This record gives sequence, C-alpha cells and structure tokens, in this order.
Amino acid sequence: MESRLQALEEQVARLAERVEQLEQRTSGGPLPSLPQAWPLPVAGVAPPAGRVEVSRWVTFLGRSCLVLGGAFLIRALTDGGVLSAGPGVALGVGFAATWLVLAHRAAMAGAKLSAGFHGAIAALIGYSLVLEATTRMAAMTASAAALTLCAFTGLLLLVAWRDRLAWLAWVGVAACGLVTLLLLRATGARVQLIAVLFVLAAVTFFWLSERWPALRWVPAALLDLVLLRGVFTSTPLPALSFLALAALSVALVLSRTVAARRLEAFDVAQAIAGVIVAVAGGLRLAHDAGTGTGAVAGGMIALALVAAGVAGLVVPRRADHRLDFLFYAALSLGLLSTAVGLLTKRDLRGVLWASFALVSVLVGRRNHPLTLWSLAAVLGLGAAFSTGSLSGQVTHAGVIALGLMILAYVGTVPSPAPAVRTADDGATLRIPAAALLLLACVSAAELLVHGARALGLDPAQLGAVRTIAAVAIALVLALIRRRLERPELTWVATLALVLGGIELALVEVPSGRASTLLTSFVVYGAALIVVPRLAPPGRDFSLLSRPSEPRTVTRS
Repeated sequence: MESRLQALEEQVARLAERVEQLEQRTSGGPLPSLPQAWPLPVAGVAPPAGRVEVSRWVTFLGRSCLVLGGAFLIRALTDGGVLSAGPGVALGVGFAATWLVLAHRAAMAGAKLSAGFHGAIAALIGYSLVLEATTRMAAMTASAAALTLCAFTGLLLLVAWRDRLAWLAWVGVAACGLVTLLLLRATGARVQLIAVLFVLAAVTFFWLSERWPALRWVPAALLDLVLLRGVFTSTPLPALSFLALAALSVALVLSRTVAARRLEAFDVAQAIAGVIVAVAGGLRLAHDAGTGTGAVAGGMIALALVAAGVAGLVVPRRADHRLDFLFYAALSLGLLSTAVGLLTKRDLRGVLWASFALVSVLVGRRNHPLTLWSLAAVLGLGAAFSTGSLSGQVTHAGVIALGLMILAYVGTVPSPAPAVRTADDGATLRIPAAALLLLACVSAAELLVHGARALGLDPAQLGAVRTIAAVAIALVLALIRRRLERPELTWVATLALVLGGIELALVEVPSGRASTLLTSFVVYGAALIVVPRLAPPGRDFSLLSRPSEPRTVTRS
C-alpha cells in the first residue's frame, strides 16, 4: 500500500513540474533544462543525396548482373543439350524482349533510371545473341537473323519513342547497324542484311526524325557506304538495291516538299549521295552486262523531269522556297547534263550542254543566280571541250555552242527594271558570268585563227593573227564596258591583253618575221593605250577585294 502511495506521489510531482514548465513557456520566460528522466529524442539525419544515388546505381547494376545470369543460364542449357539450338535462341530473344517490356513499364511508372538499365541490358542480350547464333552457333540463317534484327529493333525503338528515351533509340540504331555490318562480313548474305539497313534507314527517315533528326545520319551513312562498296566489288549488288536507294533518297526530299516542310542539310546530302551511288551502280551493272548506258540515262532523265516539275510547280506555292528551288533546279540540270553525256556523242553533246547552260542562266535569274550561273559555267566548259572549240577544231556544233554561250552571258545581264539591291550582287555574282564570257571569247578567237589557217597562212602570219584576235576581243569588250556597268568586261579584256602579250613575247617573236612583228607590236601597243582608257581597270579590279559588297543591278 505504501509503495503505491509513493509511486502516486512521484507521478503528481512530475505532473506539477510539467505544468510549471508549460506556464513558463506561455509567459515567454526561458525554458529550464529537462530532467534526466525525459531526454530529448535525437533527430534522424538523412543520408546525403549523392550516397542515395550511388546506392541506386549499385542496386540496378546488381539487378542487371542477375538478368545477365539468367541469359547465361539459357545459354548453358543450350550448350549442354537440355535445349536444342533453335528453341534456346528463341527463348533468349524472348527473354531480352521481356526486359524491353519491363523497361516500358518502369518508364511509365516514372522510374527512368530503372527503365534505362532494363533497356540497356535487353539490347546487350538481344543483339549479342543474334550475332552469336548466326556466326558461332549456326542456329540462325541470314534471313532469320535479318527478320529478328528488324523485329527486335522495332520493339526497342517503339519503347524508346513512347517513353521518350532518346539514348535508347541511339543504342538500338547503332547496335543494329553494327551487328548488320558484322554479319555482312561474316556471312556474305548481302541481300537480306542490306534489306535490314534499308528498313532501319526508312524508319529513321520517316518516323524517328520527327523527334530525333540527328539519328538519321547513322543508317544513312552505313547504307550509302555499303552500297558504294558494292559498286567496286568483283560481284556487284543487284540492280534492285541501287534502285531502292535512289527511290528512298528521292522519296525523302519529295515527302518533305509535298508536306510543305523546308529541306534540311541532311535531306539534300542524302538525296545527292543516294542518286550518285545509284547511278554509279547502274553504270557498273550496265558495263558488266554489255547493254549500254541507255537504261541508266533514261532513268536519270525521268528523275530530272520530276525534279524540274517540282521546282516549277510545287515549290513556288510555298512562302519560303528559295533553297528548295535551288536544290531541285540544280538536281534537274545535273541529271539532264549527265544523261546527255551518256547518250550523245561529242558535237551533239556539246550543243546540248551549251543549251543547258543557257537554261541554267535563265533559271538562275529567278533564284540563286550564283549557284546556277556557276553550274552554267561548268556546262559551258564541258560544251567547249566536247565540240573541240578549245583545241582549235571548228565545227558547225562549235559555232552553235558559241552562239549559245554568248546568249548565256547576255542572260546574266539583267534587263531594264527597277533597280534593287540584293545580297547576291557584287563581284562574287559576276565571277560565273565572267567565266561564260571568257569561254565565248576563247572560242571566238579559235574561230578567227582557224579561218586564217584555212587561208594557208604561214606560222609567222598565224602568230600575228593570234595577237590581232586578242586585241580585237579586248577592244570590243572595252567598248561595251563604256555603255554597260559590268566589271567582268574589264576583267576579260585585261586578261585578253595579258594573254596576247605572252603569246607575242614567247611565240611570235622567236618565229615571226619583221613585217608580221611590226604589225603585231603596233596593234598591241595601240591596244595597251586605248583599252585602259575605255575601261579603266582600277575600279573594276578593286571589287575583287570586296566580293560580297552589294551593287545596284536591275532584275527582270
């Protein structure tokens, strides 16, 4: 009884002490230290965030090791004969696909890191299994390996797309491409495995590029290089491979244009590379078969007409179409020019190339004159070589080509219209025009010399004719320069005088006679006095030091 009373008294004393502490707290006084009977609990200290993150990574790494252990269990059962090769491989692929599904579920639950480990270990198991089953175990044919690669990569990319796992998409595309290359080298089954590269390229071109555009470069580079190598092997690839590459590359740019989307650098680069590789493959196959290049040239002409139609009808309907118009116009002219080179002989080829140069100049007056006029200069050079105008041969085709090149240069001179200032104007824009003018002048000089040679003149007299031709060209251009604000007239006139002086000093003086040298020196000296007065070179040549400076020009 007494012990109970003593315990009760102690509880009452404690309660009184607690009440006194509460009263002091409410009154704002200092709180006394608590007695030893009631120690304050120590607050729990959370572990550092870095330690938690490392712990998570270690946990996921351990789980991945367990998953790899499961994969090796399947392999051990297969190697031990418990499972035959076919079912063992199928079970392993299914095991890897299961972890892709689990990666998707983890990502849906917000566990991105866990999903990443699941996806990485699934890719490691799946692609390694396909490679080993096809090469070492011989449990898969090349066709089965190709189908498995497509199916497994498709599932992986679907998970990456739905869960926005960009790095998983990169892993899938790179691993699929690498395994395909290794299988190509090991098995030689080119048709089936190149089909995998085509599927991979199409998936990245038309689907994954919407979210990850840089991903397209990997399969595109692999596909182009594999087919390019197939052009130079002893047994080239089937024609269907090259046709498929050309169709895929053209469909890439056409799909973007039809969808009113601007072409990007990748689209243009792949279209050009794909068409070049396809044409090279077609020419190799035609050479081996001995059938001629007619079929390849016909396909190029058809594609050129399609490009021209898109440039003229589809692209102008868009608000921002300058670069797209340049691509399609240049592609059309390039294909047509190459096809003409394959189908025609020298004279006809030169006339057609000169015609294309004129067309390129006229088209360039609408958009991108610098690029298209440069293409016209290249075509004009090809026409001059093809007709023999640069080698002293004069034919009817050469005369026609000369006339077309003169018209092409005239096309670079804008017709009267309200003056505008553009970023393309200046010396840079006049360089391709100068190239066209120079080609026309050289061809004209060769015509004059050929006519003199036809009259039976001796070498000394022919030397004088060359000097007179150079002087005549310089004088005509200088006279035109007085009326026409075009610096290339001065450039070419000065170049004509320089070349005439070199010819006079190195060719005519050693082999000439006094009478012919008298004529040449008098004519050339007079030209040196007159031409700089008609076309002062200082202002026009100073433009070359600032080629991008805008100039006021007229546009039609």
